[in-house]
Amino acid sequence: KVLASTESVMITERAPGVSLATFIKENHSDDVRHKVFVSLLDSMARMILVNGFIHGDLHPGNIFVSLSAPPAPGAWRRWRGTASQEVTLTLIDAGIAIELKGRLSNFAREAIVSAFRTDPKGLGRAVLHLHEQEGLTEFGTDLENLSNKVGYLLLAGAFLSKKAIWSQMFDTYQQYRSSRVSEYFSRMLSLLSAHHVRVSPSLWSLMTALALIEGSVAELGYGVNVLRAATPYLFPGWKQLPEHFYGWLRFQVADAINPKRGVRRAASSSPLAVAPPQQIPIEKKKK
Repeated sequence: KVLASTESVMITERAPGVSLATFIKENHSDDVRHKVFVSLLDSMARMILVNGFIHGDLHPGNIFVSLSAPPAPGAWRRWRGTASQEVTLTLIDAGIAIELKGRLSNFAREAIVSAFRTDPKGLGRAVLHLHEQEGLTEFGTDLENLSNKVGYLLLAGAFLSKKAIWSQMFDTYQQYRSSRVSEYFSRMLSLLSAHHVRVSPSLWSLMTALALIEGSVAELGYGVNVLRAATPYLFPGWKQLPEHFYGWLRFQVADAINPKRGVRRAASSSPLAVAPPQQIPIEKKKK
């Protein structure tokens, strides 16, 4: 709650609980930790797809976790053993925030939907369309080929993909699995540069913000499954029920195979988890 504010100062209530950085070091049950994990993912999805903004500095120190005694459990909860502590999250220091409106909001939605549908061409078109709208493709060349390459690159990083997808951008499976986040983004920058397309500043800011959020979520040890969290907001109506069910089933199978991940990698090596511009190493071509 905001108590007072001016153009340069904002005074709020004291955030209850402890920071996520402190919470992780404490001894909590797996059930409580998982509740925090689910709540953080849901917050990320709602910020982007419902509220139209994203916290630009959401590291573990800016997320506070408060635990309270659970309500008296009913017979069903006692039988299942789910009467655990209630979790409340408070996000602080929102001075750096990115408003997702217009083309940036449309891009985020189109990109997530395309990834959900395992559609590399749709994902690439979403990236290219954003650059076109921002006037960054004026001198671009062979844009259709660029769109396809970027789409396959980002989709390969979002999931443990089939060879038909990862082989479009990687020579070997070993190279694909050992790739890290800086390499993904360096590859995308190289693709844009090779096709004479300037990098979108808004896209860079969005991806950097997502990197911090994903890094915070990954600290809990369950991996990061953004698409599963976004599903209720992308397909809320009954008409999308078959697609919603397909997504739910797909992620349940992924979690059953590897419950600590559910996706190909944690945030530290996800293509959407990018380092700040000054930290991204530009790989030199070997002669």
